[in-house]
Amino acid sequence: MLDSCALIIAYSTGEAKWQAQLTFAISRHAISDLCEVLKVRPLASISDRLPVQNLAEVRNLIAECGAGNCTEAGDRKLSELRRMYEPELNGLSRRLLMPLPSWGVGAKFVENWKRTAWDRITSESTGPKAPEGGESGHF
Repeated sequence: MLDSCALIIAYSTGEAKWQAQLTFAISRHAISDLCEVLKVRPLASISDRLPVQNLAEVRNLIAECGAGNCTEAGDRKLSELRRMYEPELNGLSRRLLMPLPSWGVGAKFVENWKRTAWDRITSESTGPKAPEGGESGHF
């Protein structure tokens, strides 16, 4: 949520930006509260979740969506916003043993809905076999 809000704040204008600013503030407050309750200290990231070489791809995706406003000033704002929450998320990630996701660019990405519970890609599987002359009973 924070990543999405940061993108909208950095590169968008108008009502969407205003709503993202409110959501960002509330989300940051929630993360800070969790850190305080769990006694988690902010940690520097071992690796950048959005390296500079992938930022261009993010900007292209935003431009394709019609957000426009993808400038170097937006890049600086995105970086500033990320510094406001990523150290706390890194601490929570480590404490809760839940790795932070990447930004989903720069690598082949398979969406969750395309996987089964057993980590097979459904588009490659033949699915459940139906009994002779009947339906599979799934849905």
